[in-house]
Amino acid sequence: MKSLIWKKAVRTLATVLSTLLAVLSASTAWAEKPVVIGVSLSRSGASAEASAAYERGIRLWIEEANRLGGILGRKVDLAWREDGSDPAQAAAAKRQLAKEADLLLGPADRMASLAVLPVLEETAAPCVFPAPASESLW
Repeated sequence: MKSLIWKKAVRTLATVLSTLLAVLSASTAWAEKPVVIGVSLSRSGASAEASAAYERGIRLWIEEANRLGGILGRKVDLAWREDGSDPAQAAAAKRQLAKEADLLLGPADRMASLAVLPVLEETAAPCVFPAPASESLW
């Protein structure tokens, strides 16, 4: 059951990313600069397994997007930070990523997702949550 949920979340994420990045990269002034997607990942702790599946989906999407010519001719790159399945580390990671990424992806973990909301409000960084598990995220 978990596998089906993650597959659906990854497909949804790919659709949302494609749409958002097309809008994001509409400016011709950015033609040479890659589109940077920023995400915090849990390589350890309670969310490590879910985060690993999430990362695979993101990397597959980036590989496919770049194989097809990127987003309006711009290469897509990934910037990531380890959050150790810790909400405070996830918030710190999002703060760093907001400075270097064009678009952020929300964490794979519900508690981490809630912890990054104040950072997103403060930085006004665009962020997509692939599988929000809380009405607070809406």
